[in-house]
Amino acid sequence: MASWSVNVRTDGKVGGLRLASTNGVSAFDVLADVFCVSSPSGGMRTEYSDGNWRVYDQNGRLRMRWGVVP
Repeated sequence: MASWSVNVRTDGKVGGLRLASTNGVSAFDVLADVFCVSSPSGGMRTEYSDGNWRVYDQNGRLRMRWGVVP
């Protein structure tokens, strides 16, 4: 088994990530209220929060949303 992790704690909340491998199976976990992957040029990004994935175009406009709609 091998693992690597980073955890941040503030106001009783925990955020972080963990990469682990056990018996040939690897796992990458992210613990966050909002998870974003953004383009270095800005605008385009995808994010996950509240059970929904959202995709934004180069102008920052919401283009697609998957998940639970309130």
